[in-house]
Amino acid sequence: MSDRDDLSTIHISQWLLYWKVPFIRIDRDDSFFLEKIEINQGFETTYRLYNDSKSIVINDIKASWYRRGRLNILLPSHKITEDKQLNAAMDKHLNNEKQILESFFYYLVDQKPHIGTFGTGGMNKLVVLHEAANLGIKIPETWVASTTATIAAFKRRY
Repeated sequence: MSDRDDLSTIHISQWLLYWKVPFIRIDRDDSFFLEKIEINQGFETTYRLYNDSKSIVINDIKASWYRRGRLNILLPSHKITEDKQLNAAMDKHLNNEKQILESFFYYLVDQKPHIGTFGTGGMNKLVVLHEAANLGIKIPETWVASTTATIAAFKRRY
């Protein structure tokens, strides 16, 4: 999940295509319709979304990367009355329901292996660098400073 023009996401998508890893990319400006949500006693949950070009089935998701953006579920038109107050009340209720549907999607995706979380609005670069270093992945030397003396010390090293 990202923004359409995000360069990091474009690069990752190119690598996934190169390695023939199936994936679905959700961009901030994508909109989806809810096909169904089904929860049963066997702890099987079905959550299906679709639009003109993509179909998302939560059970098919093996892992996720949240970079930016958000899920946008479209609601059907409901203007069944000329009463503006009633329409406003219905809008408010449906928007609350929409937030519940979107939040449940994030919850289900966060149950799977993931980088970044929907709830925190992305990933923490320092956490990613730390985890990569712990896994033996080469990372650039990284420093964060809040005083001019510390910055000057780093500047002398480089």
